[in-house]
Amino acid sequence: MKGFLSAVTRMNWFGWARSGVVLASKEPLALETLVAGVTGETAPVFALSLGRPHRYRKVVIQIMRPTGEILGYIKLPLTEAATERVRHEAAMLASLWGFADLRRRIPRVLHAGEWGDSYILFQSSGPAESGPTEFRHAHEEFLLTVQNVCRVEKPGRAIAAEVERRWQRVELELDRELRQLGRGVLARAGQQLDGSTIRCGIHHGDFAPWNTRVEGGRLFLFDWESASFDAPACWDAFHFRVQVEGLLKKKRDRRPAEGLPKSGKPEFLLYLLNSLCQLLEEDPADRSGIEYRLTLLRESVP
Repeated sequence: MKGFLSAVTRMNWFGWARSGVVLASKEPLALETLVAGVTGETAPVFALSLGRPHRYRKVVIQIMRPTGEILGYIKLPLTEAATERVRHEAAMLASLWGFADLRRRIPRVLHAGEWGDSYILFQSSGPAESGPTEFRHAHEEFLLTVQNVCRVEKPGRAIAAEVERRWQRVELELDRELRQLGRGVLARAGQQLDGSTIRCGIHHGDFAPWNTRVEGGRLFLFDWESASFDAPACWDAFHFRVQVEGLLKKKRDRRPAEGLPKSGKPEFLLYLLNSLCQLLEEDPADRSGIEYRLTLLRESVP
């Protein structure tokens, strides 16, 4: 199955509406055996998503009963870089499950381990209702819950140095104007944060509407691939608003969204530069997200 999917992605085939693929086998597929052992369902139904073509590409498989009940999701990486990401998510979810306050908010790892020459992560499903695209009380409450289970204070200079190291890995591929912009951001943020500390803790890394579900006013989050335990606490809230404004609303004037700093707040500048680095590392073709962050940075650092 993985070989077939890898070949399909190399051909850049994305499918079409209501497309279907039949995989025939005289014996149960290894994936079917795994699902049966974990869930007890002997006739699982699979729905596959190939994802976008970049270095972290993976197949996400929705596992269902014949009745349509979702049992969980399997992530099967298609590249070496994606394999490391999926390993990280499995480890992160296992660690987060140790916090009782988070267990109703995150997927549970049903199975994780080596799979042929790759790695596989099978995680539980969550609520069916999609999360809102507006930043609401449910988002604030979720982030507060996450911050309360793990808090740490880090020197502002240390955060700036971490972002600078990441920027140095990507700036060589950029033009002179962008390199100067990044250097200006780092200099300004580092100067403003000198002698101060920043509250840090669990950071989701892609806190956005498409990774959220909601039930009874309580937020549930998928996709912890980019998560960490010691990033600035404000970054997830910044990211949600930037993603909504830059990718969903796409305002023509590209002014900062409501809830984002209107001036060059150093924590926001470092978030923007760090997020820009992540996009350049993962998917340089994502021009909408990249250009919106550059617009905000230019406005903040004349």
